[in-house]
Amino acid sequence: MESASKAEILLFFNEFQHNAVNISIICMNLIALFAVAIYNIYNSYSIKDILMDYMTAKEAAEKWVITPRRVQVLCSQGKIPGAVRFGVTWAIPKDAVKPKDRRYKNTDNH
Repeated sequence: MESASKAEILLFFNEFQHNAVNISIICMNLIALFAVAIYNIYNSYSIKDILMDYMTAKEAAEKWVITPRRVQVLCSQGKIPGAVRFGVTWAIPKDAVKPKDRRYKNTDNH
């Protein structure tokens, strides 16, 4: 069995170190590319663009002539299709129709 010379050992570790540096540079470039992609996606869709076709519970209450609390209850019961909750606020599609009030038999007045 031959023993490796000092030059061969140094050459091996130099190549290993060189490959490790290349791998770390590639990883850093991938992370930077991913960050740029996320930044572009975030900036292309602002919250105003996303919520443009929605109204608040207060706006829906004014439109449907009921209280904002009643709109919130209808949303939580799933009676308004497309309503989405953001924290404590409901986002309701602007084209949503007021659900019929099933608490009364005569629904013409309600």
